[in-house]
This record gives sequence, C-alpha cells and structure tokens, in this order.
Amino acid sequence: MKELLMGIIDFRRRLRPSLLPSFQKMATVQHPNSLFVACADSRVVPDLFASTHPGELFTIRNVGNMVVPPSVDSESKNDESELAALEFSIDVLGVKNIIICGHSECGAMKAALQSQQSPEFAKEIATKSPHLSTWLQQSQTSLTKYNKYHKELQEFYNGNATVAAYIDSSLPPHDQLSQINTLQQVENVCKWKKVADKIQRSEIMVHAWWFDIMNADVYSFSERKQKFVLIDDSKAEEILKRLGETESLSEIAKRYGPHLRDPNWVGQYIQSSKQK
Repeated sequence: MKELLMGIIDFRRRLRPSLLPSFQKMATVQHPNSLFVACADSRVVPDLFASTHPGELFTIRNVGNMVVPPSVDSESKNDESELAALEFSIDVLGVKNIIICGHSECGAMKAALQSQQSPEFAKEIATKSPHLSTWLQQSQTSLTKYNKYHKELQEFYNGNATVAAYIDSSLPPHDQLSQINTLQQVENVCKWKKVADKIQRSEIMVHAWWFDIMNADVYSFSERKQKFVLIDDSKAEEILKRLGETESLSEIAKRYGPHLRDPNWVGQYIQSSKQK
C-alpha cells in the first residue's frame, strides 16, 4: 500500500499539472477506439507497453484473459459483468477494435494444465478457491485444443472464416496453451451476435495479441503467416494497412503524441517507479 500512496503523491507533484488539461477535457466523455481484454496479472500493463493515454483503451481484465462464449441461443448468464462491459464498449462507446491479449508465464494457464495432469491439485484448488476453480473451467476448450495440437494443426474461427494456427513448440507447455487460449477467446468473442454483426458490416475488427514478459515483446497473430509475429515497425505497418489507414507509422507518430517521439519517457517512468 505504501508504494501506491507514494505513487499518488508522485503523480500529484510531477504529472498532474501537465495532464490536468487533458483530464478536464475528458471529464464527462470518453472515446476509446479499442476494447482491450487482458489478464489480471500485475505484470501485464497495457498502457505501458502500448504507450496509451487515458481515454484510449476500454479494458476488461480477469484471470486468464477469458471471454465467456454465448450459449446456443447466443445469450449467457455466466458472467454478466464481462458481458455488460462488452455491450457498453460496442453499443455506447462504439469501439472499432477488440484486442484479446494473453501473456507468458500465465498463472491461470499453469493451473489449468496442472489441474488436468493432477486430480489432487484440481481438488485442492476446488477446496481452497472454489470460484477460481469454476472460472478455470472456461479454459477447457483451450485445453482440448492444446491436447490435440501435437497431432494436428489448430483451427480457430475469427468471425469471418476458420483460420489455421501454428503454435511455437519451443515454448514451454503453459505458454503454448496461453497462445492457444488467446486465439480461443477471439473465437469466443466473435460468436457473440453483437460482435458478429459488427464484423460482417466491417465495423469492428478482433485481434489476438500476446505479451512476452521476459523480453517485453508484444506479438500479434498473423492469419497470413498462421502464427504469432513480433509487432515491430514492419508488422505495425501491416496492421495499419489491414485497418485501412492511409498514413504511415512515422506520419501517425508525428501527430499522435510527444511520448512516441521521446525515447526517454519509458525509462523515466521506470526510474521514477524504482525511486518510490
């Protein structure tokens, strides 16, 4: 708690004066372009690795970055909170992109794998953390696909068609499952009628990202290459073209914000965190 309190004081002293005008402009309205579904893991900080400002991302976070799929009648009462956030982002905020972001060393994926391999471990979780145990059952479809992966190519529905996916076999098992799970959540969200209708009208796009904590790298699933690909300059340009952007990455960076042109801003952020 002391770190949080010191962080608030540091924010008030250093950042609030310069950021206050921006907060005042957005005080009564928000216009995020993307819905970002991420894991609740404390090491996954979308605003940091995506260099976003307040008001740019509408975020859903839960254990395992999972999206509950609809039932046969395209409705579900399993997680009203998540569904409410999904509806709000689409119906009220009008987001144009939905990003499902998994990550390496995910505790949920480790627990799901271990529960499958050890009935004793599964029983222990069910006893100590019954709600967590129930929630992890949402990963069952991902586990089923993981179990089949070594025998056949993975396939996922992206809202328009079924696409193939190769998962890097050099990754640890839980990271392989994490990438499969990320793609599975894309399939799940695309099955919701509101999202499916928007996709068919080309009003929304759904993306699969994966954050490698150890190397601080972000990957995006490429349907053309059928695998997760590092988001570097060339990949970013490719994504922009797919989104219909006519400007280049450098042109967007010039007008987007000073932090994108300042190579020191992340270092300053990290350094200030260490000094707290």
